[in-house]
Amino acid sequence: MEKIFIIGDVHGCFYSLEKLLESWDKENEQLIFIGELIDRGNFSPETVRLVKQLVKNEDAVCLMGNHEYAVIKCILIDKTETWFKEMGQVTLKQYKDRGFRIKNDAKWFDDLPLVWQNE
Repeated sequence: MEKIFIIGDVHGCFYSLEKLLESWDKENEQLIFIGELIDRGNFSPETVRLVKQLVKNEDAVCLMGNHEYAVIKCILIDKTETWFKEMGQVTLKQYKDRGFRIKNDAKWFDDLPLVWQNE
């Protein structure tokens, strides 16, 4: 595939992401997410679920952004990370209210690559 469709800074805006994906030509464009899937928007869990499904189906590549790294630090490493104080409370509430487990997504974030390259 020669063409690349890059999406960054979705920040939990699930419905905006769905609309944006309508412009993606799946047959001719490599889809790359460059991080920042969560926080700020109202639908972080749903956004992550959609991107995880696209990656699982090998329709997309997702790179780790600093918001994903902040979740890893706070949830998997040390619970005192400033992410929780700054915006994590809202994101965690979204996960809890909708029956999602952020720890599962934190583990998935931890496996995301930092770089991607093609020929």
